[in-house]
Amino acid sequence: MHGRDDHPLRPRWADPPARHRGRRGDRGPSPGPDGTGADGRRAERHPDARVHPPPDRAVRAASGRRGGPGVAAFRGDTQGPGLPHPEPPASRVHGPRRRRRGPGDARPLPCRGRRSPRGDLPRAERAAQPDQRADRRVPRSERAPGRGDGARPGDRGRASEGLDVLILESTAPGGQAGSSSRIENYLGFPTGITGQDLAGRAYTQAQKFGAQMIVAKAAEGLVCGQKRYAVQMANGPAVAARAVIVATGAAYRRLSADGLGRFEGSGVHYGATPIEANLCRGEEVIVVGGGNSAGQAAVFLAQGAKRVDVLVRSSGLSETMSRYLIRRIEDDPAISVRPYTEVVGLEGDDHLARVRWRDSETGAVEMHDVRHVFVMTGAEPNTRWLGGCVALDGNGFIKTGPDLTKDVLAAAGWPLSRPPYLLETSRPGIFAVGDVRAGNQKRVAAAVGEGSTAVAFVHQVLKE
Repeated sequence: MHGRDDHPLRPRWADPPARHRGRRGDRGPSPGPDGTGADGRRAERHPDARVHPPPDRAVRAASGRRGGPGVAAFRGDTQGPGLPHPEPPASRVHGPRRRRRGPGDARPLPCRGRRSPRGDLPRAERAAQPDQRADRRVPRSERAPGRGDGARPGDRGRASEGLDVLILESTAPGGQAGSSSRIENYLGFPTGITGQDLAGRAYTQAQKFGAQMIVAKAAEGLVCGQKRYAVQMANGPAVAARAVIVATGAAYRRLSADGLGRFEGSGVHYGATPIEANLCRGEEVIVVGGGNSAGQAAVFLAQGAKRVDVLVRSSGLSETMSRYLIRRIEDDPAISVRPYTEVVGLEGDDHLARVRWRDSETGAVEMHDVRHVFVMTGAEPNTRWLGGCVALDGNGFIKTGPDLTKDVLAAAGWPLSRPPYLLETSRPGIFAVGDVRAGNQKRVAAAVGEGSTAVAFVHQVLKE
């Protein structure tokens, strides 16, 4: 297994704060069965473990006005990838020297530990700068481009089972889930967990087993014309791999409504399953969209919801929805279609509580006590960088396993006598998991399961 304990992007979240360690003179808790602490769970029990990293591991703003736009941007660059980022006092400088700056320049200088500031860097470079020691000379058994939910569990499993793993993250770990304010339907967290915390724990666990990660380096292309694949990094080298797992996710078409981001995962949903249906049973809900996915969601939710309002920006559903769904909606007294209507604002505290919508014909704005909004306006998969290497469906999602017909495989030149594995694409050894895959359920738990399942198939491919 390839990996180093001193990896520059390894935040020591798993290290308990000083007051939770052993007696004076102890170097730390005795390793537990999994090496995480005295009881194997100490790091997760103490939330302070994330906000009190050792001084030499923290990424700090070297200078800058507290609360200024530069410091805020710097904190965003480090908080996104999950790096510790204590904010400095207004007059204090971390590092051995202060650089002279112009009167209008309030951007901070990033430095790590006691090292000198790195100077003014563009956003992507600020996020990626600490990770440049990742060894790219060693051929990898596997690359995992992507920031989606399916990447993290696969990273843990692959690294823990002896594979040499490199993860490319275009922005920050966690994908759609990482930006969620609270995930309440994930197994093991009955009171919910923020997407950033969930992604952070998975990130730390993957690095514990030796997986290497390069942050702010997106996959720009895939070379698939030979037996060993190569992933081309943006503004960087190409890295070879015997197997590739694509977990680049999909960018959901979001509403231009005030407060939307605050309630993603705590009232704003991008899919309707029995889990969400149970959450809103007996309540009024809103479905935004006029396509078949919106119609299916409305019909399904109406089975348990008190009322379902379908908001469409056009004059109706006839041009965008199948006739059989329109009939079912018209026949259901619990469903009401509101044409020329769009959501303009969402309000609440920890959970969505109120929704404002506007009639685009009259301009009238109404406020409604609604705790659940289902956004069914479609998604754009992040597959352009694949450059035609694998077969896609009509919407640009990657086809895998049983979705690959004989005609598709023949057109792609499938070279093996066996059919593709469950999550394998039209290229042997290239797998797709999470939201980027056609037929995926667009749920965190589904992506986690797919990422873990793909590991077993990777082992099979490497034996061939």
